[in-house]
Amino acid sequence: QANDFDNHRLNYWHQWRGPDANGVAAQADPPLEWTENKNVKWKVELSGSGSSSPIVWKDRVFVTSAIRTERVSESPTPKREVFQVELPEGVPERTFLPLPENYYKFVVSVFDRETGEQLWEKIVAEQVPHRGHHADHGYASSSPTTDGRYVYVSFGSVGIFCLDFEGDVKWSRDLADLEVPNDFGEVVTPVLHGDRIVVVMDHLGHSFIVALDTQTGET
Repeated sequence: QANDFDNHRLNYWHQWRGPDANGVAAQADPPLEWTENKNVKWKVELSGSGSSSPIVWKDRVFVTSAIRTERVSESPTPKREVFQVELPEGVPERTFLPLPENYYKFVVSVFDRETGEQLWEKIVAEQVPHRGHHADHGYASSSPTTDGRYVYVSFGSVGIFCLDFEGDVKWSRDLADLEVPNDFGEVVTPVLHGDRIVVVMDHLGHSFIVALDTQTGET
């Protein structure tokens, strides 16, 4: 049992911050330094951009990204809300991007752990985000999680999605549009517990915590 326990921590990084949710890979032996080419087994270029953590289940690596398209919304861009914040002396003004007009593709990609070969890529949604984001942030910041049968991903206001290991969407839920001050951006990383996915929707509007059935997506 001890060997199985250690093996689990070497082959499964199924959620943000790892098996024990503490950021520690106790049985790992990583290199102490690396460069563009040194101690890099493989690297691939992602479609789009994102700041979410990849997760690992056996021989598969799951990661999310958001791809800006050239398709522009035909609806007029709403006026942005202005939040008046008095900054302390010496603190520079933050950089903000304008409200989006372009459609984005929200993508889940899976790679072979040994080779970096892309096994599949799934576009789970394509829409214009309702808010902008800080220049250092993005639209794919929530890390996925998996129970070994399905992978659960969140794109915040866009929705929560459950996919099988072949890339087919089993269910999805649109829980709310998050209103975040100053367009900091959204992070809604789901947490797996038994047969439930727990999601925290914390924002300026009506905040709530919801547990969804992993098989159906029902509350």
